[in-house]
Amino acid sequence: MKRWGLAIRVKTRSDQANLEDGLQALAEFKTTIRQIILDNDIEDIYNAYQTGINYEYIPKQTINKEGAKTVWIKCSGHEKDRITAMLLADAKGTKYPLFLVLKT
Repeated sequence: MKRWGLAIRVKTRSDQANLEDGLQALAEFKTTIRQIILDNDIEDIYNAYQTGINYEYIPKQTINKEGAKTVWIKCSGHEKDRITAMLLADAKGTKYPLFLVLKT
């Protein structure tokens, strides 16, 4: 990379949308959603989210003797196996029990 004048860099700044534009978009979204709810006589609104959870977490680093060429970490062999957790809540703030999918 040095040959071509490139280097690995880290982000130092981030640009953000204008606050007034964001507030205007939020107000329009709220109005649209409220109108859809009224037009369709919707009473119950739910939000569900699925996320993967690993059975076993293998650390990227460990402590070992200095100069060792190979570092072994014992594991169960299931470091890539995971379950799916489903979280559910409604618009009134009620949280429902966690739902786990153990095999897909």
